[in-house]
Amino acid sequence: MQDVLGYSGDEAALFYMIGSFFGPVTGVVFGGIVVSVCGGYNSKKGQLAMTYFAVCALICILPLPFVTRKAFFGPGVFGLLFFGGAMVPTCTGIMLNTVPEDLRTSANSLAMIIYNFGGYLPAPVFYGTISKLVNDPTSRIPFSALMVTGFIPMTLLFTNIRAKVAKEEQNFESPEMLAETGQSAGDVSTADKDEST
Repeated sequence: MQDVLGYSGDEAALFYMIGSFFGPVTGVVFGGIVVSVCGGYNSKKGQLAMTYFAVCALICILPLPFVTRKAFFGPGVFGLLFFGGAMVPTCTGIMLNTVPEDLRTSANSLAMIIYNFGGYLPAPVFYGTISKLVNDPTSRIPFSALMVTGFIPMTLLFTNIRAKVAKEEQNFESPEMLAETGQSAGDVSTADKDEST
C-alpha cells in the first residue's frame, strides 16, 4: 500500500485496523441475518444468497490490482472483507451439518486449523515469494497473483452447491421419498410437465 499507492505509514495502519475489524464483523452479522431470513443455511435460497455474496466479493476484488487511487482501494478491500465475512455463517453451518452431531466440535476445530494453515498462513508467504521473483517494490504482479488464488475456493463453493442441489433433487425423486409422500414417479413427472406448461 505504501509503495504502490503512496499511503503513509499512519494511513496504512489506520486503514488496516478499521478495514480488518469492521469489514468481516459487519459482514458476518449481515450474512447471518440475510441467510436466516432466506430460510437458513440448508435452504436453496440461503445457499443462493451465499453464492451472491461470493460473486459480490469477486466483483470487489477484481479491479483492485489495477486501482491507482486510494479512494477506490479502501472500499474495494472493505467490500471483499464484508462479503467474505457474510459467507462465514452459512459455510460453517453447511460444514457442521455434513458431519454427525457427536463429531461437530472436532470438525469445527479441524476447520479452523485448515482456515489458518491453508488460507491465512500461506498468503503472506505466497505474496513475498512472488514479490521476490518480480524484484520490483512498485509492481502489482504479486497482489494480482494473490487475488487470482481467490478463484480456487469460489470454484469449489459453486461446484459443491451444484452437487448438493443435484443430490437433493435426486433424493426427492427416489422411490423411497416418493413412497413417503404417497406419490409415484409418474405423478412427479406429470406435475413437472404441468409446471413447465
